[in-house]
Amino acid sequence: MLIKTKQMSKSFYIDFHTHLLPGLDDGSKNAAHSARMLQNAADQRTETVICTPHFLPLRETAEEFLNKRENALRSLKSELSFGKLSEAAPKILCGAECSYIKSISRYPGLEKLCIEGTSWLLLELPYDDWDDGIFEEIYLLAVERGVFCIVAHVERFHSQIKKCGGIEAFNELDCVFQLNADSFSFLSDRKKCLSFISGTVPCVLGSDMHSCDIGSPAGSAERWLNEQQVKKIYRVSREILLNAPPECVKETWLDTELGLVSAKQ
Repeated sequence: MLIKTKQMSKSFYIDFHTHLLPGLDDGSKNAAHSARMLQNAADQRTETVICTPHFLPLRETAEEFLNKRENALRSLKSELSFGKLSEAAPKILCGAECSYIKSISRYPGLEKLCIEGTSWLLLELPYDDWDDGIFEEIYLLAVERGVFCIVAHVERFHSQIKKCGGIEAFNELDCVFQLNADSFSFLSDRKKCLSFISGTVPCVLGSDMHSCDIGSPAGSAERWLNEQQVKKIYRVSREILLNAPPECVKETWLDTELGLVSAKQ
């Protein structure tokens, strides 16, 4: 399948969270479906999609996961005319949505689950109450393993963060927040997303798409973001894909020339 792109302005979005690869989790069921999801992303000005299938450390090893991911990627590329995409089609990178477990900092092979070409790992935190151990493990991942965390769909953890004063901890740990673009469609979630974007922890966007029903970050979020916020998110996203260290990502986010501007209400 050759990906076509509608005539529209320059691509300006990087999707940090997708379940695009076929047959790996509760996302795409086959390569043809994955190709349609990629077409949807192309139509909505997505520059790069990062494939982040669920990784459950207690159910499989990193090597087992990587083997399955490689087979799924091969299947998708075959569907896409052996990888011959149109020039404007989204670039595909691989990663994982890694579920948090206790002592995750000692789990073997996590470095290979980072976003392709980087030291940044998309980490899904637990949905129950948090303790200091979570922040200690994130710290150890960075200091002992050189793995830096992007917190997946952080708006879902608004209450946990508020309850334990987690914003200060995340600031000190040099984490990045990933927001689900579709959350902007719902008033209560939108307020949470906009509060994070107006804060001091760098933010990136992801569709968390499991099917063609959910579009790219462009489709859901841009209505509620002003131009400065879009540029800020894009610059931070690009730096992560270039494997910039956390201090550089934070410096870009806090750049006074771009400014921490107020969100649209």
